[in-house]
Amino acid sequence: MNRPALILVVEDNAGSQMLATVALEAEGFRVVGADSAEEARRMLRVERPDLILMDIQLPGMDGVEFTRELKSEPKTARVPVVALSAHFVAGTTGEQTFDGFIPKPWTPEVLGREVRAHLSNAAETTA
Repeated sequence: MNRPALILVVEDNAGSQMLATVALEAEGFRVVGADSAEEARRMLRVERPDLILMDIQLPGMDGVEFTRELKSEPKTARVPVVALSAHFVAGTTGEQTFDGFIPKPWTPEVLGREVRAHLSNAAETTA
């Protein structure tokens, strides 16, 4: 039996994290949340997400820097990281860091569709 994909939502805004969690769980995903890079790092010690949704503006280490760290670690380098932010602008240095981008505000339908597409792309890449 296939287990539902696990999505880690790294988002410091509690309301946005809750909306993403509800939307993704309604689509059949398992979801865990973190409100900072530090909390996400702790979660990654015990959880193996299939995809990470990363806010750009986080307290402490920002999402771009944290994603670079994740991509440099063998344990997390292959996990797709998708930027989820209103503040991401194409052409910035973070553009090549992420495996994708979902702009805020998003709708639950768009979020679910984009997450499925990125999971599908990741599966094709590793197959």
